[in-house]
This record gives sequence, structure tokens and C-alpha cells, in this order.
Amino acid sequence: MQDVESRELEALNITLCEPPHSRLPLPFFPSITSPGLSASTHNPVTNCCKSIFDIHNKCIPIEVLLDNIAKAMKVEHDERILATLQPVDGSYRSALNASKGAHLMGTRTNLLQQLYDWASGAELQGRPVCILTGAAGTGKSTIAFETARRLEKVGILGASFFFCRSSSDLNSTRHVFSTIAYQLARLQPTLFSYIVEAAENHSKLATNQEMEFALSELIKGPLLKAPPSPKPCVVIIDGVDECTDPALSRMLYLLLKCVLDIRDRFPLRILITTARPELHSELGEESVDFTGITESFRLHETPLVTIDKDIQFYVEKRIGRILADVELSELYQNPILELTKRAQGLFMYAKLAADFLRSDKDRVLDNLAVLLVDHPHDGTHALDPLDHLYVTALESAFPNIDSDKALRDRIKKVLGCVAIQAHLSLDALASLIDVKVTDVRSIVRGLGAILLCNIDNPQCKIYPIHATFPQFLTDHKRCTNAAFYIDPEVLASICLTRDRTLQRDVNEVKDLLARIQQYMPLHTQDKRLDDIPNLLNSGLLLSKPTLRGEALPFIFTHSEFRCC
Repeated sequence: MQDVESRELEALNITLCEPPHSRLPLPFFPSITSPGLSASTHNPVTNCCKSIFDIHNKCIPIEVLLDNIAKAMKVEHDERILATLQPVDGSYRSALNASKGAHLMGTRTNLLQQLYDWASGAELQGRPVCILTGAAGTGKSTIAFETARRLEKVGILGASFFFCRSSSDLNSTRHVFSTIAYQLARLQPTLFSYIVEAAENHSKLATNQEMEFALSELIKGPLLKAPPSPKPCVVIIDGVDECTDPALSRMLYLLLKCVLDIRDRFPLRILITTARPELHSELGEESVDFTGITESFRLHETPLVTIDKDIQFYVEKRIGRILADVELSELYQNPILELTKRAQGLFMYAKLAADFLRSDKDRVLDNLAVLLVDHPHDGTHALDPLDHLYVTALESAFPNIDSDKALRDRIKKVLGCVAIQAHLSLDALASLIDVKVTDVRSIVRGLGAILLCNIDNPQCKIYPIHATFPQFLTDHKRCTNAAFYIDPEVLASICLTRDRTLQRDVNEVKDLLARIQQYMPLHTQDKRLDDIPNLLNSGLLLSKPTLRGEALPFIFTHSEFRCC
């Protein structure tokens, strides 16, 4: 019987080796011969068949052909399964995190080496969870970004998730575990098949499942099934204080509990960065003691002399050449040292100051004088240096704002969108606030030191350089120039627009204030919330919930409610 099968198989091979036109004319494969189909048809079987005709008379054993088809279909199947995880763009590579990748080689060397040594240690009984804490502006996200880049380079990065308060996908726990599972499959080849299998079984039960099921089935299960790993697998979660989801504590508890459960089986490492000083404040469960698996790095415990050395090195590299090309007065014999002192340990100040001086090379001396002028502050607010720099950049960009009401109104509209963190493109923002695109571009260009945007691309979205800037704009105690302060009325006028044909008494919405508290940025929630219903009922009604496909973080966007 086997001899018969062997002869038949050999006959098939001989047939396959004959010129294609003699046995299987090309019209037999319409997807190959039809231009209309060839451009739109991309499936594994067609690709495999086409490869036969590409090599013409060369012999291909039928086993190889069938094996290639099976592999191609398996790839397509696996990709389709992974897509059901619905991952969001939360990795360190996301364009949203571009400003966080500004690490300068030669700075933070000791800390980065410590984190690398912790992450790469293969000892299962070590402390697999690292908590990096530090105040706003101290460079936590840049450290997380650089660590992720280095770990991916040596093949031990499993996943990264950077929270962002202004993004509905990245300010909640909804997509964290599914996104981590997706990245684990992509970055760790040994886990791929196990995660695909888990995702397929998981998707059969329900969509948007409770996070405990997602973690257990998509991450913990595959890690336990995978063969023992000789090297660690590191997951980086940055900015948990940027998460506005009440379920954050539950998510952290489940994640650390998972690490605790599998620490003897799989070398999983978790790096978490936060502005909150202690991990236990994030946890909703106190029944499990995580102190034995956590290690802390506190940036505020780093000696100021060490931080200043790094900041001085950074400033020297960024603006040293610019200052060398200008004639400094006797008042500014060592401006780099002066800027370092004024940073008061904030790397973000150093970055903003350097960007500010580089933004207009014809006014370096004038801008330097503005930066180094003495400014009053009581030192009680940790962000005093940044706030002064924000005011300086705004006033320098628009020196005539007090005398030009039309310009002031346009600037306030643009800054209002920044304050609510709308993340719109130039075109969409201009459409929303009824300002010419050229005027919006001019304003954004003037704020190049504190806003991220490619002004040459009208579809490029606008982002603040740091999360502290939107908060600064809505706090009158921090934004000391009233011309740039964004009050509740400006916020409401940005979120809502007058439309008499859509009037409705919003007091009918029983949970209105709850919706405001849930969906408006946190830094705007203490700005006379009780006034919002009155502003709504006065005729300021929700309109333009999306512009050219870009979702806006309006009060009711996430709940899909519209006042109409």
C-alpha cells in the first residue's frame, strides 16, 4: 500500500515539474491573471500559487507547496486572533511619547544602570517589581522610555504601557492587560503560540471581559505554559498617576499578585513609574503583602548635586554652541550654571529652557535675559520653576497680547483646547474655534517650546510638552498673567457651542456633575463645577463632537451622550 502511495506522490511531483502552461494554464488562477483581482486579492493560497509560476519550470515537491500554504494560513489565522485583543497604541514607541524620548547619553547613568541590572538579573528569588517615584518634571517618563529602549535592544522587553490622562484609551485600565498580552506575543517569540491560543479561547467567551479574567487567561496562563526562560521578561508601566480610572488600584493589585504567584516559574519583571510616593496607596487590597517583591527607586532621594551635574551637562550639550556664537554681557558670564540652579532639580525645566532658547536664534540674548531675571515666588510649590518658564515663553511669544484683543481671543481659544487636552490637528482645531488655519499655525509656531506639533502638516495633532502645562493654564495661582489664564467660561465655550435649534434643559440629566467629574480633565474639575449646568442651559450646547474623524474629549463623549 505504501508503495502505491509513493508512486502516486511521485507522479504528482512529475506533473508539477512540467511547464505550467502545459497542465495548468494561467486562466486556471484568475486572481493571478486578472489585474483587478491581483491588486486586491491577498490571501495565503493565492500567494503560494503565484510563487509557483514565478519560478516557472523549477520543481517544487508538493509536500513543500502544501506546507507553505499551511504556514501562510496559520500566519493569517494567528494575526486575526491577535487582532481580537484590540490593543491600543500605548507602547513607548507611540508617537504620543515622542517628547519622552529626549534622553541625552551621559545623563542619569547610575540610575539607568541600576534599573538595567535589576531588569536583566535572572535570579527568580530577587525583587521582581520596581517602583520608580518622583515629582512632576523630574524625568520619570524619560527614564522609563530609555529603559524600554535598552531592554528591547537586548531582547528582554516584554511590553510597555504609558498612561496618558488626555487619551480615553490610555487614561483607563480598560485596555492595559490586552495590550500587554499583544506586545508580549510580538516581542517574545517563545510566548507567541501560547498567547494566540489563549486569545482564541478568551475571545470565544465574551468581549471586554473583566480585567481579572483578562490577566489570568491572556498573561498568567501563557507564562505558566511556556517553557522555562533563561532570561527575564520586563513589562514597563509608566505614569500610573495619569490613569483616571477608579479601577487602577484593582489593576495594580492583580498585576502584583500575578507576579507573586508565578515568581518561582517565570522571571517576570514589572517596572512602574508614578508621582505618588508609596505603592500601597494604589492598592485596594491589603490582604497580600507585596513588600517582599518590590524594590523602590525614589528620585527625590538622589542628591541634588548629582542631579545638577546631569542637568548642567544636558544644558551644555543643548545650547552650548548657540551661546558660543553670541557675545554675552558681563551679567551672564556663566548662563549654563545659572540655568542649572534655576531648574531646581527639574529636568523638564532644563528641556523647556533649552527649547526656548533654540526656538529663535536671533533673540538668544533677549530670551536668556528673560529666563535669568529674578522672579518672585515663595518656593512653596514644587513647580515654581516650570510655571515661571511657562509664563516667560508665553509672554515672549506674544508681547502685544494686552493691546491686541483679537489676538488675545484667538490665543485663549487655542490654549483652551490645550487645557482640555483635545489633541486636535491644526485643521480640526481651526474648524472648532472658527479661527483661520494660518492664524492657528502662527500661534502654535510661537509656542514651539511648549507645544509639540509639525506645523507644516495641517493634519498633525497638537500636544503639550508636559502634563503640567494644561494644569498650569487653568490654575490662576500658577498662571500669573491673566491674559493666558483659562477660566471655566473659556473651557465651556471650547467644549460647547451656541446652537439655538438644539436647546434642551440639561438639568434633565440627573448625573450631569458625575459625568463632568468622570470625563473632564482632572485639573479642570475644581473650577466651579456648579456653574457648568447654568452655562449649558444658557444656550451653550454640545456640538461638533467629532471633527474630521478626530474624537474630542468633551464632557459626554465617552458616555455617548449629546445635548440634542
